[in-house]
Amino acid sequence: MSWKSKMINPWNDMKNNTRRRVDGYNRYDIFWMVDLDGRYTFGIELDFCIKASKRSVKFIGLNTLRKDSKDSTKFYIALNDNSNWQLFVLVCKDIISFLNTCNNGESVVDSIETRLLKWKKFFISSDDDFGIEKQMGLFGELSFLSNIAAKQVGFEEALNCWVGADFDKQDFLFNDCAVEIKTHKASKTPNVTISSAYQLYTSKEKLYLVVYSLSIHSQGLSVEDIVKSIEVQITDIESFYKKLFSCGYKANFQAEPLKFKIDKILFFDVDDKFPKITSMDIDSRIHNLKYTIDFLKCNEFLLDEIKL
Repeated sequence: MSWKSKMINPWNDMKNNTRRRVDGYNRYDIFWMVDLDGRYTFGIELDFCIKASKRSVKFIGLNTLRKDSKDSTKFYIALNDNSNWQLFVLVCKDIISFLNTCNNGESVVDSIETRLLKWKKFFISSDDDFGIEKQMGLFGELSFLSNIAAKQVGFEEALNCWVGADFDKQDFLFNDCAVEIKTHKASKTPNVTISSAYQLYTSKEKLYLVVYSLSIHSQGLSVEDIVKSIEVQITDIESFYKKLFSCGYKANFQAEPLKFKIDKILFFDVDDKFPKITSMDIDSRIHNLKYTIDFLKCNEFLLDEIKL
């Protein structure tokens, strides 16, 4: 097996109060930095002074600092918790990508601050937002990606087809089929909730529903375990982490991550006779539809496996 590189930490091995220029970039002076308190920091230093009024961008997770002098403006972004560096790398790379296309130097700091605010939602979520239900859901999607989709189409294509993190109608969209992933506790009745009238409707040739029955087990795997196993198999690691964080994944989760054991996987063919409610069946004025399916009564739609 060919092992690929993990996501690179650009602050790795840097000492306090040091900096290193970002490789391959020279329009502005930008740096990976570690401040006096040991916080990972990203710095943009301009050789002219921006006269625009200062705005304060503050939210949990990041601090910003702007220094103006007669002939320069310096803008710094510091990460409060270094264990959340993967998310901070994505923020910095997003800013670097923006700087590559920014032609108006006078508005560069304002534009960066506006861009930072788009990332705010990824930093303010609490540990409660990554509770058992969200962990189970992400565990199911990552398990399908790694153990089923990747074995049929390869890891890179499986990652490209994983669109659940983009809040699409289904979790995976392949060339000829769509796949929706659901999970439930093995100790409970195998019912799952369908959260919209679009979740079991597709224009693809086939739609499959894959249901994971999970139990909490000390010898099982956690979401973090599967993330690490996928990370070494793919090349577009940044895209992978963007999708993870969009799903509510927390790399610096304070509580002990739950470990799950897969007790059973059920494959269903969602054809015209499968019990479902779609947008074709309801009045367009009805919104936020949710309903529950009892899979004990759906044996006629069971498949031994699915072909992607």
